[in-house]
Amino acid sequence: MENLDQFLMPLIPWALVGGLIYLMSNLATQAKKLTKVAITVGILIQMFTPDPKVEQTIQLVVKQKQQNENQQGQGEGESDK
Repeated sequence: MENLDQFLMPLIPWALVGGLIYLMSNLATQAKKLTKVAITVGILIQMFTPDPKVEQTIQLVVKQKQQNENQQGQGEGESDK
């Protein structure tokens, strides 16, 4: 029994990867046919997977807001003179 466990345990990750590849290829063929299920699954995956550049985007937006505030502050200061 232990020998069977030692043989099957390393195969579990490969079985999961193979199943994921099969699922994604099946969804890709359904998406080419424009089925509603594939489109819905794609939208849900896009909504719930994290964006790897979220922090960079947030920092960029904060910098732009600070620059806009500085420009507006300088513009008002010049018009008061």
